[in-house]
This record gives sequence, C-alpha cells and structure tokens, in this order.
Amino acid sequence: MLMPRFFVDTLCDPVILTGEDARHISLSLRMRAGEAVTLCDGRGMEASGWIESFSDRTVQVRLGESRPSCSEPKTDIALYLALPKGDKLDWTIQKAVELGVSEIVLLLTSRC
Repeated sequence: MLMPRFFVDTLCDPVILTGEDARHISLSLRMRAGEAVTLCDGRGMEASGWIESFSDRTVQVRLGESRPSCSEPKTDIALYLALPKGDKLDWTIQKAVELGVSEIVLLLTSRC
C-alpha cells in the first residue's frame, strides 16, 4: 500500500499539519499514531515520517531522513494557454499541475 503524500512549506522535524490536511488524515483516512506518511516540500525534496500525535485540528509528524523526490519529473514542461472563457481557468490549471506542468503562461489572444 502506498503511503499518503502531503505537501508542506518546509521539511523541519517535527511537522505540524493543520487545516484540511489534518482533517483528511484524522477523519477521511482514519490514520492513527505510528502510521507512515510521506511529506513533500514542493522544491524537489521529500521525507518519510510517522504520525506522532493528534490534538484538536492538528497532526504532529516526526520525520525520518529527507531525500530528493523520485516523483518529480526529469523535464520541465511549460504550458502556453490562451485565456479560457468563463470559470474554466481554475480547472485547467489544476489538471495541468496534476499532469506535471511546471510553468503556465497565460496568453491574451485576439479571440479571448
């Protein structure tokens, strides 16, 4: 089974998760103290860790050794996107990031 992955600003030990991540860990995934998670900093580093404790709306994670992320793409992908109509921009950005796009450039075209 794969370890759940969560994004944090910095990989410093211990990490305190709050908000939606803490809620997802405790209520949706129903994880318990001692279970393993992977934390990523969004800058190419990740660390495995384990849940140390829960409190109201927070989860404390103790980290192991950090390492370069093996899930980061080897190639940078830039998406040049004509500004979409309506509220499609958020969805388009979400899907582009899920596919591994590292840079999004919005273009104003004559048909926007």
